[in-house]
Amino acid sequence: TSVIADPIADFYKNRTITIIVGVRAGGAYDLYARFFGDHAKKHIAGHPTIIYQYMPGGGGVKSANFLYNVAPKDGTVIGMLEQGTAVGKLLRDHPNMKFDITKFNWVGTVGRSYYLFGVWHKAPATTIEGAMKKEVLMAASGKSSTTYIYPKLANYILGTKYKPVLGYRGAGAMNLSFMRGETHGRGGTWSSWKTKMGPHIKSGELKFALQIAPRKNPEWPNVPLLIDLAKSKADRDIVDFMTVPTAIGRSLLLPPGVPKARVNAIRRAFDATMRDPRVVAKAKRLGVRTTGETGEQLQALMVKLAATPPSVVKNVRDAIGMK
Repeated sequence: TSVIADPIADFYKNRTITIIVGVRAGGAYDLYARFFGDHAKKHIAGHPTIIYQYMPGGGGVKSANFLYNVAPKDGTVIGMLEQGTAVGKLLRDHPNMKFDITKFNWVGTVGRSYYLFGVWHKAPATTIEGAMKKEVLMAASGKSSTTYIYPKLANYILGTKYKPVLGYRGAGAMNLSFMRGETHGRGGTWSSWKTKMGPHIKSGELKFALQIAPRKNPEWPNVPLLIDLAKSKADRDIVDFMTVPTAIGRSLLLPPGVPKARVNAIRRAFDATMRDPRVVAKAKRLGVRTTGETGEQLQALMVKLAATPPSVVKNVRDAIGMK
């Protein structure tokens, strides 16, 4: 019998793949990265070892710059960026953002995210109606993070008085800030809330005021959705653009310049991993939704995002108070 050489297996055999996670260890991104990383080995020809490296900083900019400019372009480094990085680049395009979102090789989405404003029960207001009358302090990390951008967006669309308070590093620090009374709440994804604040949600100490996503989280049908409250087409266009991060969710990508055959191999390994019974069972056990959008679908979303009319981008910048 003749043995057919598999260049993918030959390349990955005895090699290590590093997954760069653009936030701190221990949160929802870490959890989602491991859905892929802990189970992908058997689905990648050559069965490489998979390890993790954490690279927080600049609302995802540090890791995006590294993956675009420094990481090896051979298929041995995969990234998971902060979900707001792609939109942040289009809005801000600061000279320190040295990457093009359309030139990354997108691998797939582990899970979409549902974004919710959570406020502590002792806050001056726990509903959006209340937040139209009273100032509510929202813990935030950096100005390119959704923790800063989304409260600003809500204020523009709804006339609420959410005030982002910058400088908190990670969801854990933000949660402590409102439990101590330094702030009143924060924006965060449902998976992050569930993993870090589950008992406080059950007890009613943590209240959800608003959802920002293309559609409602099925578990929270009574929490208002921002797009439903936008009054004009211009406002709806702004909200549509700003909910793209929730569609990007917890997505994996390869640097630009990785050989096409390896990009394809990692994409198909991703698809197989998301269908792996062990991954499906793990997601069910943790109460987490995995969606498994393909790399091709994500790549198309990035092209569409990059082609957003300048007038919409300008309206968004005005809405969130970006100079």
